[in-house]
Amino acid sequence: MKYDRVETACTQITRRYTRGMTQTRRGVELKAFLRAMRSRLKPADVGLPALERGRRTAGLRSEEVASLAGVTLTWYNAFERGKDIRVSSGVLERVADVLRFSADERVYLAALATPVRGAAPIADEHVLLQVIVQGFTSGPAFVSDMFWNIGVHNALADAVYGFSSTDEKNWLARMLLEPEMRALHVDWGTRRAADDRDRLYGIRG
Repeated sequence: MKYDRVETACTQITRRYTRGMTQTRRGVELKAFLRAMRSRLKPADVGLPALERGRRTAGLRSEEVASLAGVTLTWYNAFERGKDIRVSSGVLERVADVLRFSADERVYLAALATPVRGAAPIADEHVLLQVIVQGFTSGPAFVSDMFWNIGVHNALADAVYGFSSTDEKNWLARMLLEPEMRALHVDWGTRRAADDRDRLYGIRG
């Protein structure tokens, strides 16, 4: 699978998200991502002998990934640590194959490993959150704070819940005060009764 052929909603969001990262942040994300992917695999998953007694690494070792991907251990360690080194698409393919990446995981790897040169970083995390949520097109999406105040939403969520047509930004208030909002949830009465029962038993306990 070629990276430039993977065009999904996740791809578009990933590219916009990683484009706003500084090189330092990109390196941190790449390091955490690759280590997590290594840890989920066992040697037997990639055709290596089963775990030997006394082995301290639960997942694949970096030297095993390097060997299977056909790169030197020095290069792979630098790559996994997020160093700003040149990476070809062929090498990324081999690393992704070794680590059994899904299509979306391959896109994320490519986005982290091949930054867009000269792209201005997005310093404001709220702006970054807007990019992610508004770029999601598979369904309604919104984000609220701990008090249920709606902060960011996409176009589909606005079409369903009418966020832009009301001054009330609190999700809980709208659910309690607007019958049309409750009508969007077919199990509203059942869920409310269950929540009330749980709170009652909790207080009595």
